[in-house]
Amino acid sequence: MLPSFTKPSLYSHLTKNFTHELVYFTEISIGTPSQTFSVLLDISSPETFVTSINCKKCYPGDTRYDSTKSRSSTHNGTALEMDYGYLYASGNVTADDFNINSIQVKGQPFLEATTVQLFGLSWDDLSLIHGMLGLAPSNKGSTLHNPSLFVSMASQDVLDQNVLSMRLREPCGITFGSVDSRLFTGDITRIPLTNRTGNYALNGTWQAETRYMTLGNEPGLRMPLAGYTASFSTLTAFIFLPDPLAVQIIEMLEFEDIMFLPPSVECEKLKYLPDITFNLAGKNFTLTPYDYTIEWPIEPGNVRCVSAIMPFGIEQNESIVLGSAFLRAFYSVFDLDTNTIGCKSALSTTIV
Repeated sequence: MLPSFTKPSLYSHLTKNFTHELVYFTEISIGTPSQTFSVLLDISSPETFVTSINCKKCYPGDTRYDSTKSRSSTHNGTALEMDYGYLYASGNVTADDFNINSIQVKGQPFLEATTVQLFGLSWDDLSLIHGMLGLAPSNKGSTLHNPSLFVSMASQDVLDQNVLSMRLREPCGITFGSVDSRLFTGDITRIPLTNRTGNYALNGTWQAETRYMTLGNEPGLRMPLAGYTASFSTLTAFIFLPDPLAVQIIEMLEFEDIMFLPPSVECEKLKYLPDITFNLAGKNFTLTPYDYTIEWPIEPGNVRCVSAIMPFGIEQNESIVLGSAFLRAFYSVFDLDTNTIGCKSALSTTIV
């Protein structure tokens, strides 16, 4: 039996796009009366933006935020730019009421974007994506210097439990305010949240201490990661590791460079590859070869399995990134009440 709650506990479906990037988006409503938008899910940033009715440089689509039609909209006149490297947005800061089904947040600041550009991405369904929803636990490193929507939910006391939980394998979904025990068995393994890092780009993200990773069953081949910080992300499929380590693993697994693809292997060979285990804060989290590879169509009827493990490409960077290829293997819980991150192997089940 699921627990009962005195405040709304929301399960919201996530839609995965149909390309190999494995990014996810969901619907939010903004304003009074509400205007509905399909936004990319970003747990690694506190920032939120939606495209403005005044957007002159945006990807195709008809859905735009119109502040003149919302009685709860306010402007502070601040111009703002957000640069994610592969995505750029600029415009003006606006505050308005946000609603995700029955959960309402008053006066949430966000970027009303008049320019949005995507660089070098092959995301499908761009016309369905009207912005980005930031759900980081802190505003450190934030351009807006304002809390994410999730932190605002906590500060406005609209949830019974200040947690968000996610399932990134079909059927995908995110829950605010509770943990759905239908989607896993046993206890969730929790590790402490840490923001002790010198990397400005990772300040304020959901992150944890790393110790080592193992190739194969324990004891296996152990590779040290002491002193590194793992940041969790839903905006990339990949698992970014220090360059020498990533290259070593790719070579040991005998991934091949073919055509325009990242390092890859024939998918039927996955059953012969070893598991990979990450030790985070003393707890082990294991990925199978089917978790740390991504099916990548190269032509009709021909699919390769590419490595989700990639070099970070930044020198002297004491961090790794665990993208959706890692997260989709687990039911994940991000908890502001206990300052922990929890993971448990996700059940293959439907949600009713």
